[in-house]
Amino acid sequence: MTLIETADVFLTNLLPDSRRRMGIDVDQVRARNPKIIYARGHGYGIKGEEATRGGYDLAAYWARGGIGMGYATDDGSYPPLQLPAFGDVYGGLTIAAGIAGALVKRERTGEPSIVDVSLLSAAIWQLGPDIVASGVTGQDRPKFQLEEMPNPAVNLYKTRDGRFIAFVLLQADRFWSDFCTRLGRPDLISDERFANAPVRFENRKECIAELRAIFAAEDLAHWEKSFAGFEGVWDVMRTAREIHDDPQVIANGYLPRTTDTNGNEFALAGSPVQFDETPLSLRCAPGHGEHTDEVLAELGYDEEQIIDFKIKSVVL
Repeated sequence: MTLIETADVFLTNLLPDSRRRMGIDVDQVRARNPKIIYARGHGYGIKGEEATRGGYDLAAYWARGGIGMGYATDDGSYPPLQLPAFGDVYGGLTIAAGIAGALVKRERTGEPSIVDVSLLSAAIWQLGPDIVASGVTGQDRPKFQLEEMPNPAVNLYKTRDGRFIAFVLLQADRFWSDFCTRLGRPDLISDERFANAPVRFENRKECIAELRAIFAAEDLAHWEKSFAGFEGVWDVMRTAREIHDDPQVIANGYLPRTTDTNGNEFALAGSPVQFDETPLSLRCAPGHGEHTDEVLAELGYDEEQIIDFKIKSVVL
């Protein structure tokens, strides 16, 4: 009995021709297991002229899906480059959600599903507010430099020791008095240039310049103490390394620790979903292509055929 005949889900990111040649296209798999949920991850969708085109997240998600240009400035400079696997990780989570939905459907109706997620569709979903709004207005969302944000209380500010603090005071008038008091500048509360949201918008460049000068005069430790207990939303921008020492991350088990085959202990990023308030217990993933030969052998391929697949880059 093969893995396919006993599996609940079959997941592949191979291109259509490769799937057919390997005998693992949806019809071929369903012939062996009619109830299996068949999930496909791809670059550009299953229809259209580019359905057979391979995709990486930098191209299909970051570039084609509009994410990169969403972060670009309007001064003609290069847009930012995405971080490693930025779209792949989000696309993987989306596939997992789709599979979960298909499992529930099959449990209730007895009918299996074909689940499709592309990097392009994942990008469009994530950039949905911008894309939907641009379709209504006929133009891209206006972009503001940090020096002229419409609401100066929704912005980033740099401290004397080179750290950055993010403030998200969407209802700025509600917090303005306490905000200015904690800054040590109660005079700004009634300053006619900044006294309420409309005038702060009109004088936003001047207001932001004033706030920048204030934050730049003290180190991060000073501002963390000053804004302790502040009801408005704010936080310190952290580096990836600092996340490991974050008490909130540790308390919630967001970085479960595991040990590799050589006995080296390290942290892994757990799924953002937890069940029953219990952090995940993770283990290292199999080696790259570790079980490829075993799976193909169970599918009936002999050693020569498997070698041929590898030569043609069909499998690892």
